[in-house]
Amino acid sequence: MIESHQLSVKELVKWKFMKPILIYTFFRRQCSTFKALRNVTHPLVKNYYFNGVSGLNTFLNHVSKSNYRYIIGIADYRKTARRVRIEDRFINRFSSGKLISEGPEYYTPTFDLPNIDGIRDNKKRNVEFYVSDKATFGSCNRSCYLALNIILKQKLNTKFAFSHIPRSIPVKEIKRIIQSWIDRISSELSRC
Repeated sequence: MIESHQLSVKELVKWKFMKPILIYTFFRRQCSTFKALRNVTHPLVKNYYFNGVSGLNTFLNHVSKSNYRYIIGIADYRKTARRVRIEDRFINRFSSGKLISEGPEYYTPTFDLPNIDGIRDNKKRNVEFYVSDKATFGSCNRSCYLALNIILKQKLNTKFAFSHIPRSIPVKEIKRIIQSWIDRISSELSRC
């Protein structure tokens, strides 16, 4: 596969031992984001999947010990939704309790995921992207809040963002979204 932003030999050598981009989702075989991500390959990207609390703890430990430049989380969203939801707020709450008793009320992403033109859903309708500040109280919010807590407390030089992608978008289109985000980040990294 030819990438839209080819990396020079110098850039590949620079990142040979560290992949600066981590993209994660939840390990659920029926999820569209899982299906799409497992088919994404790029020399600068580490794909990560986890399930359950023990998987979350392993993921957070990995975030703490690895110095990624970018982390993008993705997860499935309602099948009836027609827009990609880019999350703008991660709150200190899971189910009915706080995630961290003395933690801040919320965190925000540390970079913006760009809109991607030309994405179509299963009915061939254009897909829009929008930013939502209405946080959820589930696993997605929990993974984001706790990962950002580590990134900010340890003063890691890591940019973080998260998006919910509707199940009405075909896997090949989700892969195009992910690949477009990777290409834009790769281009930014090559300017560093």
